[in-house]
Amino acid sequence: MNILKFLFAVSLFVIVSCSSDDDKDITEQQQIGETNGYQYVDLGLSVKWATCNVGATSPYDTGNLYAWGEVSPKEEYLSTNYKYWTNQRNITKYCTDSDFGTVDGLKSLVLEDDVVRIEMGGGWRMPTNTEIRELILQCDTKRDTLNNVPGVLLTGPNGNSMFVPGKTRWQKPSSIHTPATEDYTGAFWSVNLCTLYEQKQTNAYAFIFNTNVIGGGVVCETFTTQERYVGLACRGVIE
Repeated sequence: MNILKFLFAVSLFVIVSCSSDDDKDITEQQQIGETNGYQYVDLGLSVKWATCNVGATSPYDTGNLYAWGEVSPKEEYLSTNYKYWTNQRNITKYCTDSDFGTVDGLKSLVLEDDVVRIEMGGGWRMPTNTEIRELILQCDTKRDTLNNVPGVLLTGPNGNSMFVPGKTRWQKPSSIHTPATEDYTGAFWSVNLCTLYEQKQTNAYAFIFNTNVIGGGVVCETFTTQERYVGLACRGVIE
């Protein structure tokens, strides 16, 4: 009987909490693994994913938002207060085109600018483009809520799941982006700089989703680019 209960339990889709103090809504979640004090879920992909964003204490917490390559959160994320340029035609780091600034040839964040490594230590780091594409292409995605927080549930090939909360992209208040729609927009950074098309140098890659699309309830997820100064969440991976 005990064996049957065990087999049934491990066959369930699971979302893993980041601490033992999480709310009662997630007490049935299972811990998959832990490295350097931070929990991860094995989705059956090439890397294991942190169960929480950087700065969060539970899967449904937004955590901190960061401009790409910055390691401290800010009150506002503007093109005028970004660390690595004085303007978008005078980039001081992560530049491969002299038309945009000082060329250093860096196409991905070095560890000193990787906020995941800085905050979580050990072998934790920000995901690469390849790892984010893998997450999108190999996981089933559905709109979900956790502790009344809207977001998406990504279920990997092995049946394990990871929740990513919405409202993880900083947007300047406007008539276009209302609180209602922002609640359903989530994102986290890739470690890689965009070096293609007209957006090169000033943008970096990111995973972005919106569950509040036309028709309602449908998850719109994409691997795209975002201006480097914008504040996004960061989600760690580990080998």
